Amino acid sequence: MLKALLKKQLLEINAQFFKDRKTGKARTRASAAFFILMFGVMLLGIGVMFFFLAKSILATASEEMLFLYYFVMGLIAIAIGLLGSVFNTYFTVFDAKDNDLLLSLPIPPNKIVFVRVLSVAAMAALYESTALIPTFLVRVIFRKASALCVINTFVLFFFVTAFVVALSLALGFVVAAVARKVKKKSMITVVVSIVMLVLYYVGYFKAQQGIMHLMQMTEVPKAVKTWMFLFYHMGLAAEGRPISMLIFSSISAGVCLFAYFLLAKNFIRFATSKKSASVKGKKGKITASKASSSLLRRELKRFSSSPNYILNCAFGTLMMVVAGVFFFIKWSSLRTLAETVSVYLPHSNGLFIAAILVCLLSSGNDLTAPSVTLEGKNIWILLSLPVRTGQIFKAKIQMHLLLTVFPALFVSAAALFAIGASALSWVFMLLLVCAFILFAAEYGLVLNLIKPSLKWTSEIVALKQSPSVLVSVFSEYLMMIVLGGLYLPFAGKLWDGFYVLILAVLFAGIDVGLYFWLKKIGVKKFEALG
Repeated sequence: MLKALLKKQLLEINAQFFKDRKTGKARTRASAAFFILMFGVMLLGIGVMFFFLAKSILATASEEMLFLYYFVMGLIAIAIGLLGSVFNTYFTVFDAKDNDLLLSLPIPPNKIVFVRVLSVAAMAALYESTALIPTFLVRVIFRKASALCVINTFVLFFFVTAFVVALSLALGFVVAAVARKVKKKSMITVVVSIVMLVLYYVGYFKAQQGIMHLMQMTEVPKAVKTWMFLFYHMGLAAEGRPISMLIFSSISAGVCLFAYFLLAKNFIRFATSKKSASVKGKKGKITASKASSSLLRRELKRFSSSPNYILNCAFGTLMMVVAGVFFFIKWSSLRTLAETVSVYLPHSNGLFIAAILVCLLSSGNDLTAPSVTLEGKNIWILLSLPVRTGQIFKAKIQMHLLLTVFPALFVSAAALFAIGASALSWVFMLLLVCAFILFAAEYGLVLNLIKPSLKWTSEIVALKQSPSVLVSVFSEYLMMIVLGGLYLPFAGKLWDGFYVLILAVLFAGIDVGLYFWLKKIGVKKFEALG
């Protein structure tokens, strides 16, 4: 029984290599080998990055403070393992699609939990190994290591994995518990993903300062020994301290076993409880709405119900809000920089650079590029509705504009305020930003109509592997970089607002051309899909 469960779990983990998500069919041996090779290359690339990071940290550590090397790199490995396995824990253990099926079979729940936790441990070990293996290699290659140090480092790998598994189970339980109580569970995934991303970048930049400060110390602060007790002994254990090895291994194994037994004891109750936020019915008259507003609500509802759609196609919205807040906070520094630029480049106050930057940030939104592909095999339902194809296109474009224009105006206002732009500069820049966003919406829809891919089995394939998505994102980025490069030879010779106005007129003209293409050729292509 246990062997069959392990085989099933192993097949689920490796399904992405041996099964084509677009068609649902098995890949050829050559295709599977290629995907495995690419995944290996990706892991190798991450490992190389951590190798050089570990080398730079080791170079700053004295012999007396050498344990800090493992202290720092061990924390990094734990963070990487946790980031890589927390969502895997949620979907594998707490929200697995076959929980009900397995529980209906004569299988002891503790065996189901054991296999699921083993799967989480395997994924955690895979991710953390990209940091731990380079850490070990750098230590052995560039500093003399005792036999006990080598043995302890090898053993620590398993106990670090046990600690990461315990943290993953705890965080996965929190995510699952909250998701059970919230009506829109998709928003839990979005919020947690964004929070973890923010914490990652904040932690990354703060960690650089902390590492340098820590490595320059000649004595470990009492606060580190107290508040970082477990990780302090992890570093000492890696340097061959038996007592520290016993402390770290005992605590890590203890919390992992405690989490496992707690989960095994409550697995049936938790897996079979499908509670969600209660929704009270509202009395009232049913009113009809216009076709255009109904189509727009349909697009927005699909967007808000899909975490993959939000995170992959509307990341620009988050970046624009963050950038806008940063510009308002650092406005004095940015204004000083703009004044400095104007000294060396007459007639230039940073307006053109600000406009290009806002357009680049808005390019992070590609909501229309996969919008036709997302209809999939059910596109015939949309085509059978008593609405014009032009109204369908309008709803898709309006959704892109609603989610992009307002944050773009916010970051534009912040940038213009920071550089102290004139009233005419405000008008020209806002015209360019609006014209470019409309271009991006129409352009993405045109690309998707030219090369739609309706035969997919996983939504993430339609969002990440669709040719229209890849082409729209990279071509828009490249376009703005090229336009910025073309500006450089003329920088400072004429007023920046002149260049911004030229681009606004250029994109407005392209918008008109794309509109007529969608109205004539696009309609025919869309209707032919049914």
